[in-house]
Amino acid sequence: MQYKSDLDKPMNYELPESGLCKVKIVEAIETVSQSGNPMVKLKCEVLPGQKGQGGFLYDYIVDNPEKPEQFSSKAGSIFRSCQKVPEDGEINNDMFVELEGSVMVRHEEYKGMPNAKIYYWLDAEQTKTMEEDIPF
Repeated sequence: MQYKSDLDKPMNYELPESGLCKVKIVEAIETVSQSGNPMVKLKCEVLPGQKGQGGFLYDYIVDNPEKPEQFSSKAGSIFRSCQKVPEDGEINNDMFVELEGSVMVRHEEYKGMPNAKIYYWLDAEQTKTMEEDIPF
């Protein structure tokens, strides 16, 4: 295979704007949190038509045995945002992949650089209301 360096080309990644952002979950990986609890790491692609399109945002669903309701609440907010609420019971990582929903993005500084983070997931009704309030 041939390789040619493109280090002389500027990187074209833009941060998604703070506020409403539409995303698609492209990967859900089971891993472990810094505190040692099981968690699911979600890789979310910023959908076309928005600043930062094609870039990725990450979110985490931690399964804390001391607070099991937190996992259900977070997973439920994602499913509601994507309008794909499963029946009560076991869920698996594959149930998240390919879902599209809306998130609120906020910017934070990380190691001296601006970083876009998912602040929370919006349900479909909240998204509709916010889109109606956008003056364009």
